[in-house]
Amino acid sequence: MVIILIGIIVGFIWGVIDSYLEGYSGWLLDGIVFGILKGISGALIGFIIAFIMPMDLQEKNYTLNIEALQDNNSISGKFFLGSGQIDGKMQYVFYYEENGYYRMMQVDYNLVQIKYSDGIPKVNVTEMILSDAFINYFTIPPPNYAKKSYIIEVPKGTIKNNYNLDAQ
Repeated sequence: MVIILIGIIVGFIWGVIDSYLEGYSGWLLDGIVFGILKGISGALIGFIIAFIMPMDLQEKNYTLNIEALQDNNSISGKFFLGSGQIDGKMQYVFYYEENGYYRMMQVDYNLVQIKYSDGIPKVNVTEMILSDAFINYFTIPPPNYAKKSYIIEVPKGTIKNNYNLDAQ
């Protein structure tokens, strides 16, 4: 982002100086107009450079403990992980505790991996975030840089195997 401002300032100064050196009558007014035009071109060049420059990302990991639930459909047990369609998209839905309160989270199914674990049910979240590196002041992050991935750890037997072969 800083590089765009630098491009605007350099372009503006370049336009004013160029107008003065060319000897235009009314060079100050022409200089301001040329400065604005060259400032815009400097901003475009700065935007391209800022978008091309590499970002410094770091991985942020955190864990959410899934709480035991029992819904009104008589699903019983120590753990319940729901999945279904929300607005036509498959989602995993679970509750977790945060500061003494329970919160619900919905996660797209294609971002989730599930594995068995002997511990308590939990969700391990991995997120890519911008670091505090100096170079990040000069870059423009693409819209999809902050991808998250989820690994849900569940006890054995949580995933139900239902095989129904009807060869009539």
